[in-house]
Amino acid sequence: MTRNYQQPHSVSGDPGNKGYKFAEASQFIEFCVELDSQDDRLTSPQDPRYVPKIDPTYWNPDPIYDSRKAVAVDVMSFKNTGETESNKGWEKLYEDILERASKNPPSEWTVKALSNDPRYNGFGPYQSAWLLYEGQNGNKGSKSYAIAIRGTVFSAKPSVVEDALFHPVFAKQFLSPVVSFANFDDASLHTGFAHATFSLLLDDRY
Repeated sequence: MTRNYQQPHSVSGDPGNKGYKFAEASQFIEFCVELDSQDDRLTSPQDPRYVPKIDPTYWNPDPIYDSRKAVAVDVMSFKNTGETESNKGWEKLYEDILERASKNPPSEWTVKALSNDPRYNGFGPYQSAWLLYEGQNGNKGSKSYAIAIRGTVFSAKPSVVEDALFHPVFAKQFLSPVVSFANFDDASLHTGFAHATFSLLLDDRY
């Protein structure tokens, strides 16, 4: 399957802001494929729809940071050595992941297998995951970075719970004047998204 991108019909109204390069921004969907199609790749590894096509002209295909790998490294360390000074305070996360994995094991007990399995590579109450990509080549001159955050992965049930929290809340000055998801007074926000955002922002390990 080939993903076809259409050129936009409008440009930025601000002459001082030329906006993003379309070829660069069209790659954002590939970051979503990398994160949200992980479970599809496990069941259909040969299907090209589930393989991200990241163009190295604009983005380094290898993320600067991958929370999935960080979690997998720590889970395996905890499994092998138990609580240590470096992982103290995170036992609940690791024990929860290991308990779920004992009922439906990964393909093998390795860091690579865990980091490739969305059932066991997330953190926080919704099993979140995120990547940090760095622009290169075509992005030189103004350094570009992209943060990709995992959406719903149906094989990771805590991720699906986030979707069920659908009650809308005000997006401007959410809970506090210093926290805002939008500038428009009447904008609303999906509650699950707000919860997941804070579980990411306030996690001081991942």
